[in-house]
Amino acid sequence: VSATIVEPAAARRLQKYGLQVADVFHPAEVLRSNLAVHSLPPELHEKFEKAKSGLETLLASVHSAVSQVDPTLTGAAATAASKMNYQLQRLESRVAAAELRRNAEIARHADELTNSFFPHHNLAEREITGVQYLARHGRQLLREIYDAVQANCPDHQLLFL
Repeated sequence: VSATIVEPAAARRLQKYGLQVADVFHPAEVLRSNLAVHSLPPELHEKFEKAKSGLETLLASVHSAVSQVDPTLTGAAATAASKMNYQLQRLESRVAAAELRRNAEIARHADELTNSFFPHHNLAEREITGVQYLARHGRQLLREIYDAVQANCPDHQLLFL
């Protein structure tokens, strides 16, 4: 059986920021940026989503109108749309970076998640021994693992405590 133990604190962080375990394996700056984006005030996040949606709708109608006037300009319209989407995404990233600078807790949470799943840039099961988990959670951990593990599954498993 190959498994990664997901401790309660790490599971809470994943849930808080709307992440999957695979998201933690991105480079540290990408992870911090993702956490910062998810920690933006909901109304601001919603406004960015509305702006992206509205921009996409407007650009689709412009693209359609341009193709009716001169089909050779559809490439230029697509390029312009791509640039506008990029700039909106860049603005959101810059706002998230400002939030990250302002809020040291986000960086700490990113580091905690990285250390839980990818300590010293290695998989947790290669760096953290079972004894360490037993010391933190006691012998009842063995029963929890036994109940949670799927012995007939050849894939790597996530075991949430």
